[in-house]
Amino acid sequence: MREKKEFFEHTYDDIRRFLMHEPRGHKDMFGAVFTDSIRDECDFGLLFMDTDGYLDFCGHGVIAAVTVMLKLMGLKAKDKGGIVRVEIPAGVVSARPIPGEVLSIAVEAVPSFLVEAGVRIATSIGSIPVDVAYSGNYFAFVKASDLGLEINENNIPRLVSLAMEIKTQLHPRTWNHPEIPGEHTVDLIEVLDKPLRSDAQMRTLLVYGDGQVARDPCASGTCAKVGMEVSKGNMKIGDEIVCEGILGTIYKGKAIRTCLVGSTPAVIPEIQGRTFITGMDQFMLEDDDPLPTGWLIR
Repeated sequence: MREKKEFFEHTYDDIRRFLMHEPRGHKDMFGAVFTDSIRDECDFGLLFMDTDGYLDFCGHGVIAAVTVMLKLMGLKAKDKGGIVRVEIPAGVVSARPIPGEVLSIAVEAVPSFLVEAGVRIATSIGSIPVDVAYSGNYFAFVKASDLGLEINENNIPRLVSLAMEIKTQLHPRTWNHPEIPGEHTVDLIEVLDKPLRSDAQMRTLLVYGDGQVARDPCASGTCAKVGMEVSKGNMKIGDEIVCEGILGTIYKGKAIRTCLVGSTPAVIPEIQGRTFITGMDQFMLEDDDPLPTGWLIR
């Protein structure tokens, strides 16, 4: 699936820009591409893309894709227990539908773990500590209090600016995954704050790409947070955290079991959330359109 991602990037990147950029998308757009899995036990494959490029894992993308496949496409899971297995560039994840008044999806994610704690980053407001963790992608977590700001709508531009400073400072550094070849960089910055909801433990703001902002609480980031907190001894297997996003929506993250990634202790997290289908679109491109892949205005 990683090779499929690379092939799509090299061959069909104009499709990504066509869909993600204006006028069909917007600067914070995120998308997923359905494809066949190369594994017999999986129901389908997914590739993830945004206005800046491609990622190996997107938890909310998996939840949304499984919801679409179950509600609109009549998917019958290969697993007799109804578990939907999805192959992604980061591996295989298992999605468990939870019927109710509104369908929820619980995704057993890829092994997640703390990479490095307390990395000091020089910014325009001084030296800031961040924690680096992995869950399909590499995340840097920073406390909003260390940035001197709260997560709210008025502060988003400044938080994005500081997050991009952190990303720029981190990008020359690389980390080696125990089982995935190559040198890996931190591409996602997640700001953590006190929650507004009484049923949540934290409020999050994810900054990715070239300063894009996620609307959800970041499902894969929640998985990375679970792995990180277990590594730090702040959570144990069976514990659950509730993360609140900037829209007030939530994801539930749970530590399912421990595992090893190479010789690195890791956690299999489960993320639970809901998505809602809002429409079915048909996009067109005229032959004489002077901007066939759209545009971005930051």
